[in-house]
Amino acid sequence: MGLGIITSSPATKDVVPQRPADSGAVLRRLTVAEVQQLRELFRAAEKRPRASTPIHAVTELMLRTGARIGEVLALQVKHVEHHVDLFGGLNGEPTVDTLIHVAGTQIGTDGDLVRQEHTKTGPTGERRIRVSEAFYREHLAPRVEGRDGDEWLFPARRITGDARTRMPGELFPVQMVSANNFRTLWRGLIRGTVYEKAQVTPHTYRRTVAQALVDEGQAEMASALLGHVAAATLFRSYAKRPVPIVDPSALLDTVFMEQRGPQTDAEWEALYDDADAVEALSEGE
Repeated sequence: MGLGIITSSPATKDVVPQRPADSGAVLRRLTVAEVQQLRELFRAAEKRPRASTPIHAVTELMLRTGARIGEVLALQVKHVEHHVDLFGGLNGEPTVDTLIHVAGTQIGTDGDLVRQEHTKTGPTGERRIRVSEAFYREHLAPRVEGRDGDEWLFPARRITGDARTRMPGELFPVQMVSANNFRTLWRGLIRGTVYEKAQVTPHTYRRTVAQALVDEGQAEMASALLGHVAAATLFRSYAKRPVPIVDPSALLDTVFMEQRGPQTDAEWEALYDDADAVEALSEGE
């Protein structure tokens, strides 16, 4: 019952009330200005001499894909599909296309992380997401070009092994960046800021991307981008429904047009003029 799979115990006829999924979720989204402030904060952190977590690069990819943090950190080089067609354009010009293939997520504990070959929502959550060539050149090309396809897109820094268990100077195997370490770094960077008080987390970026698309009238795209089967999930947990603008003004003005007689001297004079004209026309006949 605790998992919400059944609503009552087999040992009793009493129905156990179930809390609606995500009913207590707080829907927060960032403004463009707030995204820029965090971007500057994360960029500075990534440039520190001993920085081991590429928080700026990861968050930029989250802003372009709306993917969960575990999905982004589980990406391998081969999941960045960069295609160049030298004659693909309308006039025989080169075309370039870059897709991020989201089809897995990070599971396990620090030191024993593995890639699960499906997303949190299962096979239905798999999607390919197009990013711009400018974004590829700035944020992805340095991480994929010249590297093996099975390498992690965001590898953790390799450290020397313990002489008691490994040969001196031997390196631990490279792992993906840990989601736990990423969140710890995130919390440390926003500590003491308005973002800590507002409880801004990496998941806030996912909501921000979803709401940005909904605001642009692209709710269907937002749902597909986040890997949802139904739009109901989008509006329950990630974005507020847009308030529609309904315009029945012309139709209802016609239906409910007020019927009234002349109200002013000018209106009465116009009515008499019309009556005189009709009478004159009748006499002429």
